[in-house]
Amino acid sequence: MFPLSIAGNPPLLAWQEFNGNGATDGSAAAGAAMLIIVVALLLAAAIAMAVLVYYVLYSSVARIPPQFRLIEPGQVFLLLIPIFNFYWLFVVNTKIPQSFRQYFASIGRHDVGDCGEQLGLWSATLTIVSLIPCVNFITGPIASIMAIVVLIKFWSLRNQIPASKFA
Repeated sequence: MFPLSIAGNPPLLAWQEFNGNGATDGSAAAGAAMLIIVVALLLAAAIAMAVLVYYVLYSSVARIPPQFRLIEPGQVFLLLIPIFNFYWLFVVNTKIPQSFRQYFASIGRHDVGDCGEQLGLWSATLTIVSLIPCVNFITGPIASIMAIVVLIKFWSLRNQIPASKFA
């Protein structure tokens, strides 16, 4: 515990004297600048990952011919709406696989299974469960891995549809 003041000095100076760090060489400013840079880099990385996820989802839906779509490509961006995105995550993770399944069934391909619908539901469920404190240490990493698997599944199914089918 440090004293609030030493010999009438303000509390910050009292702490510096108590701590033995009375230097004012700008190291605090350098530390703050470094913290701002790290936070900015983490924010930029998070934005880049979000853009990649939305691009994969959008382009996956866009490749499906319009008559088989249960969700439009632009509706993917409704995931950006806070609170509503908890519900919409389930819609996206069920409607995209169902759309893929309808398209592949129309061309006679039944080897694609459920097109990642169960994976998507598990991913969405674990994402919601990850909001619970203490549980999120377990479910958070699993939800992230499952989301990556779902995106890879959507991308691979997207690539099986000829590019001439873009709408």
